[in-house]
Amino acid sequence: MMLSLFLADMVKRSKYSAITAFSFIFILSGYGYSCAQVTSYDYNSGYQSFNTDQIYNPLIGGSSNVLSTQYSMPVPGEQTNATQMDEFNIKNKMPIYVNGDYVEYRTIEEKVVAKGAAEVRHDKMQLIANNIEADLRKELIFAQGKVVYWQEQGGKLKKITGEFLVYNIKTGDGFMLDAIIYSDPTVTKAKRVELSANKITAPEGVIYTSCDLDHPHWYIHAKEAVIYPNEKMILKNPSYNLFGLKILKLPYVTMNLKRKEEKKFNTKLGYTKPKGFYQTLAWDYEFNENQLGSLNMENQSAKGYFHNLRHNYKIRDKVSGNFYSDYSYDSLRNETISRNSLAGQYQIKNNANLNYNIDYFSDVIGTYTQNKELNSQYNLSYNEQGYDFLVRYKKRKDLSDRPNQYVSSLDYTPEINVNTRREKMAKTPLFLSTRSILGTRSETIAGSTIDRNIFDTQWRVDTERFQLSSQTNLTVDSSYRLRADRENERENILDGGASLTQNFGKNLNANMRYNNTRSYGFYPFQSNKINTQNKIYSTLAYNGDTVMERGTELRSNIMQFYYDYDLHQFQGVSNDLTLTYKVDKFMYHRFYLRASYDYHDTMFSNLFSGSMNLTNMYLKYDYQAGQRINWQTSTTYDRMTRKYQTLNSTLQFIAAPFWTVNTDIIYDIPTKSLRNVNYYLVRDLHCMEATLRANPHQKEYYFEIGIKAFPEDRQRGYYDKASGRVKRVNPGERLFF
Repeated sequence: MMLSLFLADMVKRSKYSAITAFSFIFILSGYGYSCAQVTSYDYNSGYQSFNTDQIYNPLIGGSSNVLSTQYSMPVPGEQTNATQMDEFNIKNKMPIYVNGDYVEYRTIEEKVVAKGAAEVRHDKMQLIANNIEADLRKELIFAQGKVVYWQEQGGKLKKITGEFLVYNIKTGDGFMLDAIIYSDPTVTKAKRVELSANKITAPEGVIYTSCDLDHPHWYIHAKEAVIYPNEKMILKNPSYNLFGLKILKLPYVTMNLKRKEEKKFNTKLGYTKPKGFYQTLAWDYEFNENQLGSLNMENQSAKGYFHNLRHNYKIRDKVSGNFYSDYSYDSLRNETISRNSLAGQYQIKNNANLNYNIDYFSDVIGTYTQNKELNSQYNLSYNEQGYDFLVRYKKRKDLSDRPNQYVSSLDYTPEINVNTRREKMAKTPLFLSTRSILGTRSETIAGSTIDRNIFDTQWRVDTERFQLSSQTNLTVDSSYRLRADRENERENILDGGASLTQNFGKNLNANMRYNNTRSYGFYPFQSNKINTQNKIYSTLAYNGDTVMERGTELRSNIMQFYYDYDLHQFQGVSNDLTLTYKVDKFMYHRFYLRASYDYHDTMFSNLFSGSMNLTNMYLKYDYQAGQRINWQTSTTYDRMTRKYQTLNSTLQFIAAPFWTVNTDIIYDIPTKSLRNVNYYLVRDLHCMEATLRANPHQKEYYFEIGIKAFPEDRQRGYYDKASGRVKRVNPGERLFF
């Protein structure tokens, strides 16, 4: 109410009122205006008005201040303020938020003008420009100067920049001049584009490229274009231009803008000796954003028929999942294998879901069924802040004519799971959490069926961290588990331990844990017994200071192990070291070593004096010579042969500003021979890249050139030794899109 009175008072004082020195949201005719950092107020002359007559509106051929001047809006404050505000509140319209360094509301003309870092937000649209004018009566927005327009389309944000924009608030239609449409990694430039909720039209032509130069190395020019954001672009009379030369012109082309979910429909006919005559089909389809998938088929005259189908579905934002089908017929063995599965989730509420999985498998050789079964599982879950509740139902049905009695399987399981999250016990340093499983399992073993109950519950208590000193922390935990899965069987498991963290100065710290497990109960065909396990886990680590420019960095797990007191053996003994020496910001040497040891015959009391046998070792050296050279090499040590195995080495060298030489080598140390060598010569062509690869060992050579934005479309040529010619791989594949 106080804000309404204040605004009404200002409107009385001036026809054009500049709201100053504060931020507000003003609701009028169903629209909201948010203003910030507007011009200062002069107490001598009153509120200052801002002249926006220079903003040109092409819709009327003149400035926007002459639009609909016949409309006379009652001045707030002449009636009761509450009544006045209610009369002009149209609740069915979406609000508009206007911000800027200077924001002005013109009462009679029903216009909002923003200047300097101006911004407008409406529904799924956001607009930034130097100057913005919103005509509320005509429901139009005008933007001028470095316009950036964002709009959500198909669940994704679409960015368009330009110099002038007209946007209709009600319909979402409009147009922009000198527009650039961004679709990473490409851009589409046009003198004028017409905007709508579903498409963008460029009636005066477009330039499509991924090159950011004023005169791009490659581009497609079309006389007219229709763009469906995140889906496709239709070009009329497109011409392909490379380094200023027109290399191809077509009457009509449809380009797919879905790089990751691209629709493909490829088929191939061929002959090989193992397959015979064959035909393949690969299709990535999409009926809409809720129904999409892929299909692969192959028919071979020598081997048989194979297909694979994967379909993803979504129904009304509640049900989603996938269907999978795999089928093969081997004509040599006369074997048919089929697998079909349906999986998904039904969202009942935000915290309640039903997950399902139905799987069918069939393996038939001739007329004999090897295996045929139907499996299904349903999980109903409910989650609250303090606990999780799950009901699981699993069912397996053997559909074979002659079931294999030697196959053991879990056929039927209904169960209930309840887990409570870690909660602090009042007035104590203790935390409590639980988990419980209750159900029944039906299991087939050697042709006979055994039913058994499931009862498994665990209570865990742990403490908050105790700070014994400034460098020492201690935590303690314990748990009790009761498991009674079978008749006349009952197992109790007590587990507890303590974890100690000790810091030795700034960079050295140790973590040690002692764990004791004690189990006892009733077991079939056995006398009552008690099993105990005592283990110690330990890590001693050193982390040196981080060096930014010049110096040495050291990281090391000096010793890692766990010791089994019952077996009197060390397990998992290892250490690692990372040493980095930085010469300057762009030059360093890095050495990494990891070693594992056999301490099985060493008692814990003889940790530092017992015998140590090296079992495995991994070495790696990385050398970065400024911004031009990077060399990495590594090898492994095999404990069985007691020899180092292969040496893997890669070298990358920037020979010139646009030339890079890469080499990777595999050297077999036992035989002292090169196993494989690859040489790469790469030429950076700004928005394109060319690669020459040579492998003398395998006698492979090829040349590849492609646009960086489309790595999957690179065109490759290779040297064919038999014909003595350079040939192109897959000449039927597409270029540029």
